[in-house]
Amino acid sequence: MRVLPETFLCSMGVLLFFLFFQVERGGAMEPFIGGAFIAFLGIYFAKSSIKNFKNFELSKKWPSVTGVVTKSSVWRPKSTSAHHVWSIEYIYSVNGKDYQGTRAALYTPLYEEIINWQQDRQEGDKTDVFYNPANPAESVLVTGGRDEKKYGEIILSVAVTLFGLAIMVAGYLGYLN
Repeated sequence: MRVLPETFLCSMGVLLFFLFFQVERGGAMEPFIGGAFIAFLGIYFAKSSIKNFKNFELSKKWPSVTGVVTKSSVWRPKSTSAHHVWSIEYIYSVNGKDYQGTRAALYTPLYEEIINWQQDRQEGDKTDVFYNPANPAESVLVTGGRDEKKYGEIILSVAVTLFGLAIMVAGYLGYLN
């Protein structure tokens, strides 16, 4: 994800401002810097989460074409893991130009979803392919996001940001020294 120069400069300005006053007070810097790092990560993840949420909603309006599945398999990265991955490849055409896609959805599917999708989409099968009209090379087989976790990423990233800010303030005030 691209971080806007204004956002980066503003974040660095606030960080330097607090660093200056922390040094002036003679306090320990570790809690403040650690909190700033966590807060900055939280802000980054919040921006990414909001972008993902918007893409989930926009993808519901993407047009579809008929494509053909060229590869479909389910595998586990580790034999001891319960996590399964669906490896899918498909071809489709938009306005006479051929594309190849490898993305099933804009979110990480659950095991049950993977098995159902894979059973419905075997090699050689025709399938609906939804593509981004602004960038037809971007495509998925399932649009939207998972409704039961619709705001989960956003809530988690805001909580991480607030946690980082709390550590920063507590460190600045000397409660963590």
